[in-house]
Amino acid sequence: MDESLYYLLKQLLTRNNIKVNNDELRLQLLGHPSYPSLHSITGVLDHFHIPNLAIEIPQTQESIDLLPLHFIAHVGVNGNNHFVLISKKEKGVQITYEDQKTELISIADFIDIWNGVVLVVEADENIKTDSAPWLSRGLLITSPVLLAICFYFMSLNLYEFLYFVLSLLGLTICVFILQHEIGASSQILNKICTGVSNKISCDDVMQSKGAIVLGLFKLSDLGIIYFLTSIVATFLIVISKSNFNPIYLISLIALPFTIYSIYYQFRIVKKWCLLCLGVVFVLWLQSALAIANIQSIPIEISEAGAFIIFAFSAYLITAGWLYVAPQIRLKPEYFKLSIQFNKFKRNFEIFYNLLSRSQAINTTITGANEIILGAKASELELVIITNPLCGFCKNAHKLVHLLLNHETDVKIIIRFNLSNNTESIDNKISARLLEIYHTSGEQMCLAAMNEVYSDTSYLKWLDKWGETRNERYFHALLEEKKWCVNNKILFTPKVLVNGRSYPEEYDFEELQYFLSDLHEIGEQVDSELVMS
Repeated sequence: MDESLYYLLKQLLTRNNIKVNNDELRLQLLGHPSYPSLHSITGVLDHFHIPNLAIEIPQTQESIDLLPLHFIAHVGVNGNNHFVLISKKEKGVQITYEDQKTELISIADFIDIWNGVVLVVEADENIKTDSAPWLSRGLLITSPVLLAICFYFMSLNLYEFLYFVLSLLGLTICVFILQHEIGASSQILNKICTGVSNKISCDDVMQSKGAIVLGLFKLSDLGIIYFLTSIVATFLIVISKSNFNPIYLISLIALPFTIYSIYYQFRIVKKWCLLCLGVVFVLWLQSALAIANIQSIPIEISEAGAFIIFAFSAYLITAGWLYVAPQIRLKPEYFKLSIQFNKFKRNFEIFYNLLSRSQAINTTITGANEIILGAKASELELVIITNPLCGFCKNAHKLVHLLLNHETDVKIIIRFNLSNNTESIDNKISARLLEIYHTSGEQMCLAAMNEVYSDTSYLKWLDKWGETRNERYFHALLEEKKWCVNNKILFTPKVLVNGRSYPEEYDFEELQYFLSDLHEIGEQVDSELVMS
């Protein structure tokens, strides 16, 4: 799948100092039903609650002056329309294309190719960012360095230290090979693997028959197992103060693999894999260190302990890698399935067809004095039928805040389906909520609802918020109960969208993806009624 638009959006957020989880950003964008349209970008930005605006403005110098330093624009180049990232500079604008190529052009030249459509974002201090990826990435980068420093002070032998560093380098290259195999590599790595010559192609080498040994191991598997074993074994040998001589000998044993790899690429595939050649080069350097330092062949019996350490390390790492590797290789497939799943679940036509299957219900209760939140005059109406004592209603209550924080105007009616006993706890809590709403306002009512739908004890809630003695609120609850019985609504929670039952195939929070479309349909129906 083409991910060029994801790259532009990620760069836009980075240059505006907006940090989000890149994996979530990628999933939400590529999984959007309208990807790769401008609507998919604004939809993803709305998902992260990032203020944004997509608009068509006059193609003038004055318009550009009013725009922020970095924005996405729609341009026409060589008869094709593209999204590009624009960064304003002193001598013009820098354009970053979807293929990551950049160029600096004048304002006049930019206006000639620009159609006036722009997307701008604004940093918001209230945006919640995920620091975990940055922390894990930092730890991943610094770990090999700290490991090498630790090994040096443990060994205090320059040759052993260089051998250990080369093992770390070889492992890194093999990880890059694995990333390329599963399609998770970066743009820079892709350029390395394709190169500037038609004789360079990592894909041709990695996907050939010779890249699988014994029908079980791929080249990346063998490399990761070998270098990871070398890292662990050399560490253990240094700790146990065993002789390093056997490790050097094992490096010499690995030399035939390098000859086979070069021969296979040169004579069979007739293409070169630069990453594979990197592994070969590391093995040659390790062999050179071995030749320069190996003390005796054959190995003495007293040095057999190092072989045992290496063999034991190889056994454990091979067993562990054979278990982990399939999970790693399945991750990209899971991601593709997640994208397809998102595209399906967020398709408004599918959602609306399921919604339209249910029979419309008249949601009006005359004189009920219910809790009505949000835009009370909106044509988009949601009725959330709930019970304070219902554990499943907690998820439905989360929907209230999700809708109120959404830019689309929506009218939310909180309707209670309770027992007939007015002395029951659920009746007491619901009646008090009605009273708080009508006497103290919407925000105070929301605060009280947040507590009752949390893990707060119901008795403690009543102690804090008190009880009402006003019979009209209990009467309103009886009217709501009567309405539920008449419409055969027996269980909570229940959500009605303009009088129709919310599809069971969707989670409540997924409603946020369809609010704008539902609002537009409501406006279209209203205009048709006016014209008729």
